[in-house]
Order: sequence, then C-alpha cells, then structure tokens
Amino acid sequence: MKRLCLLYLSLGFIFITKYSQAQSVSPKVLSSAGGSVSVGNIQVSRSIGETFIVPGPTNTSSVSRGFQQNTSSISVGTISLVTFCSGDPIDIPFTAIDIFGSGNIFTAELSDASRNFTSPVSLGSLSSNNSGNIQGIIPLNTSAGNGYRIRVRSSSPVVNSLSNATNLTINQTPQASASNTGPYNVGQTIALSASGGTTYSWSGPASFSSSVQSPTIPDALQGNEGIYTVAVSSNGCSATATTQVVINGLDPCVRLVDYYYNKSGNPYQSLFPLVDGMVIDQVSFQTTISLVPVCDTLTIGSFELNMQGPDLNWNIIQNIFPYTVFDNLGNHFYGMNLQPGQYTLTATGYAEDNKGGVRTYGPVIIRFTIVGNLATISSPTLSTTNLCAGTDVDVSFTTTGSFNGGNAFEVQLSNEYGNFEAPAPTIIGTTNTVGVVHCTIPLSVTGGPGYRIRVASSNQTLAGNPTMSTLVINPLNRNLTDNITSGDNLIKVSGELTGSNKLTAPARVAYQAGKAILMNPGFETSGAVFKAEIKGCTD
Repeated sequence: MKRLCLLYLSLGFIFITKYSQAQSVSPKVLSSAGGSVSVGNIQVSRSIGETFIVPGPTNTSSVSRGFQQNTSSISVGTISLVTFCSGDPIDIPFTAIDIFGSGNIFTAELSDASRNFTSPVSLGSLSSNNSGNIQGIIPLNTSAGNGYRIRVRSSSPVVNSLSNATNLTINQTPQASASNTGPYNVGQTIALSASGGTTYSWSGPASFSSSVQSPTIPDALQGNEGIYTVAVSSNGCSATATTQVVINGLDPCVRLVDYYYNKSGNPYQSLFPLVDGMVIDQVSFQTTISLVPVCDTLTIGSFELNMQGPDLNWNIIQNIFPYTVFDNLGNHFYGMNLQPGQYTLTATGYAEDNKGGVRTYGPVIIRFTIVGNLATISSPTLSTTNLCAGTDVDVSFTTTGSFNGGNAFEVQLSNEYGNFEAPAPTIIGTTNTVGVVHCTIPLSVTGGPGYRIRVASSNQTLAGNPTMSTLVINPLNRNLTDNITSGDNLIKVSGELTGSNKLTAPARVAYQAGKAILMNPGFETSGAVFKAEIKGCTD
C-alpha cells in the first residue's frame, strides 16, 4: 500500500490534507479543467477535477477528484504518396497515445500551400479512441501547390498532432468540358470540341478515337451517333467529359462491301467474314478472298485487288462477280496456300470495267495475319437431329493443335441453304473449352431442310468443317398454301400451323404443332390420309 497525498490549490493558498490509505494503481485520467500559474521563473501547470478510471475486474471503479497532467498525444504516420490531384482519395495513418474519450472523433486537416494551419481544411474523419487510418478526399477546389501538410485533430480531449514530415504536392484537376455543333444530317461533318487541359483523348461510336482537342468526322452515318467521351489531362491530373451526337436521316448504306475468307475449289466453301486485324490459323488447303458489294447505290464495274504478304505481291483486276483475289471461273474459286506472316489486301472499286470511269470505292485496306499453329476443329456431332425453333441441342467437337490465349469457340448455324455468309452465321452457343456445348435453336429460324452447324474459333480465327449432312429445322410457325398430292408428309412446327391448302390421294399427311392447328377457308382433303395432332415439335 502507498500513502496518497492530495493537494488542493485555491485562491493562492496551499494546504495539505491528512494522509489516507490508497491502492497502488496506474490511473487513467480525463481532465475536465485546468490551467497554469507563473511566479517569477517558475510556471506550475495543473489540471483540476479529473476523473480517475481505476483498472479492476469490471473497469467501472472511479475516483472523481485529484490532479494529474494530461498526456494524450497524436502523431501522423507516413503518407504513401507525395503528389496528388485535387479530388483524389488519400489515406492518413496516425498513432494515438493515452486516453481518448468514447465519443472522440479524429479529423484529418490539410494546411494551405505554405504549411500554415490557420484555416485548415477537413479531409475526413474517424470516430475512434485508438490509432487508425483516416480515409479522406482532397477537395476539388484545392489550389495547386507543393507545400501542403496534414495533421490530425481529436475532439475529446482536443489535441492537435504535429504535421506529417514531408511536403505534399497537389495539382489542380482540370475542369473538363465537351461539346459538338450538332444535331447533324447524314453526310455532314461532325465537329467535336473539348477544353480544360493540355492533352486530349477521345473515344466514341464506330471505334472512333482521336488525340486532337477539336476533331472532326466527315460524311456522318447513323453509326457515328451516340456518346463521345474525352479524357482531359494537365500536370499529371485528368478528368472526363461527354457529349452526345445526334444524327438525323438514313444512311445510304450501312455496309458497302463484304469480304469473305474461302476454301478454294468447285464449288468453293465460305469459311468466315474477313475483317481488318484478324488473326487466322494456317490451313492445309488453298484459300482465297472474295468481295461482295452489298449496297444498291454503290456502282461497281470492276475491282483492282492487290495482296501482299510473305513471298507474295499479287495484283488482279476483276470485272465480273463474284470478285476474287486469285481469280475464279463462276463458283470455281482458285486459291493459294498462304504461309504464316502478315498480309495486306487493298481493294479499289471503279464504275466501269478495267478500272474505267470514276473511282467509286476505296481504296480500302484489310490487314490480317496467318499463324502457323496448324490447329483443326472437327466436324461437330449433335445429340439429336430432330430440331425445331426454340429447342435445345448439345453440340460436341474436338480439336488438334494449339490456340492463342483468350480464344473462344462459337457454335454457328448456317442459313436454310447451308451458307455461312449471310452476312455472318448465327451463333447458337459459345465455350472456352473443347467438348460439349449446350445450344439453343433461335425462334426466328426460317426453317427448312438445308441447315448446317459448325464450330469456329476466335483466336486464331479458324472455322471447322460443318456437319456432314444437312439438317432439317422446323420453324416456330408455318402457313401452308401449297397443295400436297403424293408421298408421306410430316409437317411440324413449335407454335402454330395454319393450312389453306388441298390434300389429295394418294398423299398421306400429318400436321403436328406445339400450340394450335388452324384450318382456314380453302383447306380440304380429297381421298388423302390426314392426321392433325397438338404435340411437341421434337416428339
């Protein structure tokens, strides 16, 4: 046990109370008042009316009178960065020593650019009585400067830390703005404008990009309509702004000419649409490229085609459709075995034969790369050949060789004629791995007996062989007007089947629909065997 001597200061007098017995403890103290007195060269500091929190089994005991100097302190840790932009987030670590009240709030404060805290700016706060991190935001209106400091201030008791040890640089975030002179009509020139910085980076519809402050886009089309975004930068800080471009009227043509990569032969086989920047797998057979004008208002009398690549500098003028790079005789396309490397195809169209008349198209440049992985994709197999609009089918395939990173496989459905060109095949399933793909036949299929399915890769681009046999796909709905006079005829749809046709002997006819069969005026049977059933299309 120790003896505790309590001294009371009042009106300049000092008196001593009697000694009393007290437990030896290390009290925690909260000041409620205090001050200091100077006598000559001696200064006495005091704190009066403290509450002593005495540690015990329940931490609830207290002595409400006594004297002890407050020792709470705060120090700011290392700020991880020294350069910021206005509006940036900032993390302020700090260490708090000794006792802080249960309702205490730590506030991070920013000085002015001269390290002066006369009018500090709050960056953020944290309700706590322990050390921690304050997540703050540098205000957008902070002036540029390189002498900023940060301190942390507590509320219970009020304690200001010293500032952090290193000057901070804050640059002003630019006030970005963007505009255009629209709305526009098709064919006019789009004029964009931005301000607020020293460098600019634009992006927008139709893969638009520009580093010019005020770029223009001539011959506007509907595809150029939409939101344009500009990133404005200055002194290492950046901001973005957007402007919406409106275009009125109809495009004369969305597309002018389609390009296709084909397997040569008689007849040729279209493999996939060719686009600029494509990476294509080397194949063992000869290939060629064909051009198909698709705009009715585009006059093409001839194409000049130039193709350059490894050991290749080929030039040809084609006057008759189909237009092919390595020539053709009708649907017999001639080709070459293209070696790995980079290729460039330049196409220029003219109004008349043999480059005669005015130039009506291009020159358009298509660049592509052949890679020598020599991969293959097998012809797919199907879990069922009883296919209807809206039904599911599992498609299985295998591969050999290797594919580039990020490759994906697409299961593609041809049109009703077995053609994958029109202008691109319908994708009915995708996967990143070889094996089985769960696919769905679109409700919009026309239906017919000539469909095929194949699997194609994206990186590198390669189209596998299609299904060996053509596939019958039954449509969602069908309206029958053609008369049936012979044979066995099973006609199925997923939805509604409507008939206004005539069935005559010796025909045997069965109508099968998932929802309804309607016999409209004009429908009749004459000696034919006829059956109508409401039944699932795949049954």
